[in-house]
Amino acid sequence: KVISLPVSRENIEILNRPNGYEVTLEPSTLANVIVCGPKEIVAGLKEDDLRVVVDVKDLSTGRHSVSVRISCSNPSVWIYYGESLYETIVDITKK
Repeated sequence: KVISLPVSRENIEILNRPNGYEVTLEPSTLANVIVCGPKEIVAGLKEDDLRVVVDVKDLSTGRHSVSVRISCSNPSVWIYYGESLYETIVDITKK
């Protein structure tokens, strides 16, 4: 199943966030995420079942295109990555 995943503060984990800086994702939705698993479980997935991990290590202030990892709390479901990772834009600003 292909879904669009709304990205809220509750389901984002930002790794290596520099102290004193704010990191935001743009857009607030990851489109065309391919979710695999039993049909009835995939059909019942909710936003908070999925987690987005973004690593901003070695990034300076400004806008950057970064790869994200997506995982599901249900072990029967997995995210298909194919030949590439999902990407989003992060904006790093001083607080």
